[in-house]
Amino acid sequence: MRAPLKFVGPKRLSADGEWEDNPSKEWSETTGVLIRNPDKEEAIQTNRIAGLRGDYAIIDSGVINYINKFGHMPSKNHKGADPASELFHQSLAYLRKLAPIDQYLAVRGTQLDNYQLVDGFPVMNWISDPLINLNTWCKPNRSGALKLSCKQLA
Repeated sequence: MRAPLKFVGPKRLSADGEWEDNPSKEWSETTGVLIRNPDKEEAIQTNRIAGLRGDYAIIDSGVINYINKFGHMPSKNHKGADPASELFHQSLAYLRKLAPIDQYLAVRGTQLDNYQLVDGFPVMNWISDPLINLNTWCKPNRSGALKLSCKQLA
């Protein structure tokens, strides 16, 4: 997984079910232009872990950018495909809040090797993703408003 489950627009739902400004929005509400690196912290963390800097530093992130650019980056011989079954397995692991496979987080080669391995995007260790909380479920409130009512499962 290369981007966390999140709202990509200018607003997101807060923990209280209220709409608020989204600090990691992926497009501008005034121009409609996509933001190149909306998840800067994930990019910085991957750069640090993989030892990427200079021309090899990750400067792209986000759900929309990853879908649009996966395997189509113009430089540094990016990878072109991943096995579909592994992508499906990791997607299910993410939704079930299971740890990612260690090999997917291991970036221990040269800068070029690591950059190509991660395809120029952050590597997510999603186990601490606050939006994936299996102990909470939400439903619209009775008034039909956009606010959500959340209950803890017993």
